Amino acid sequence: MDKRRVLFLYSRLNGFVLSTLRALQASGRCERIDVVHWSNAGAIGNHYRPEGVDGVTFRRRDELDDEGLARLIEDVRPTTVYVSGWMDKGYLRAIRARRRAGQAFVTVAGLDDQWRGTWRQRVGTIWFRLAYRALIDVMWTAGPAQYHYARRFGYPHDRIVGNLLSADDARFRAGDASNRRFVYVGRFDPVKGLDALVEAHGRLPQETRAAWPLVLIGDGALRGSLEARATPEVRIVDYLQPDGVARELEAGGVGMLVSRWEQWGVSLHEMAVAGLPLIASVQAGATSTFLIDGHNGILVRGGDVADLTQALARMAATSDEERAAMGRASRELSKRITPQVAAASLLSAEGLARM
Repeated sequence: MDKRRVLFLYSRLNGFVLSTLRALQASGRCERIDVVHWSNAGAIGNHYRPEGVDGVTFRRRDELDDEGLARLIEDVRPTTVYVSGWMDKGYLRAIRARRRAGQAFVTVAGLDDQWRGTWRQRVGTIWFRLAYRALIDVMWTAGPAQYHYARRFGYPHDRIVGNLLSADDARFRAGDASNRRFVYVGRFDPVKGLDALVEAHGRLPQETRAAWPLVLIGDGALRGSLEARATPEVRIVDYLQPDGVARELEAGGVGMLVSRWEQWGVSLHEMAVAGLPLIASVQAGATSTFLIDGHNGILVRGGDVADLTQALARMAATSDEERAAMGRASRELSKRITPQVAAASLLSAEGLARM
């Protein structure tokens, strides 16, 4: 089998992205892997410090203009170019320039957004078909909702691959599902529904709140308001690097992702890998893959305080044995996507594009 040369034109890096890069490198199917990425400096709520990956070359996006990007594509001679969406027009201009110069490679775009049918999305699909459809050969989607969005961009079934996003399953060990606490990991942003979650937790009886504290791990625009509402039963933890998150999840509890809207939500996958029972909103894309209501957790309507209060109370009323069974089910469901599956899905795009 021919060795691949893969160039990633990425936005901001996260730890889970590197797990897929490691899987690509370990597959033995890549001759070369290069990554261009935006800086995390100034990113609200994202203080991730990128780690190195043996055999992968990283470059900062702010060190390359359009001509520099085009020269990089020419020099790397990739067989596959991955672009994380189309918000960076410089990436797309460089791809178009090299295509016009006669350079051959397969272009794969990542898609983690869900179709909502808004006027912006409807107009966007029309614009995409006119401006970018001929430039991007294959869509790499996160899950079922993203697959349907890709179809609206004009891609047939055989030009769409799945499993875009995977938790770093080697980093997370099974946690203690009997630990009585609710745990959220992520940005402190209004869309995450944390205001509703804190209010719902506050509506629980005092003895339940004391027995089941709420732990919020991260940073972001809402940090000040959340700290102002903190109580002995609501604990705010600073942003943690991936190893710190893994240690917190290994301590156990019930994983929370109750967003009003969430394109995907890798944190839900991480909590499933850690073997935690889950409470998550139907608006979070990752629930379609990693949460079965009544099996390994509870589905809620994000932002609905009454629904959240009921879900928290229901979970608090479960036995340690029931939560342990949910945790085992989460762990099993987490295997639906792995870094190795994500890497293999990307590598399959070349063959699909040339069928």
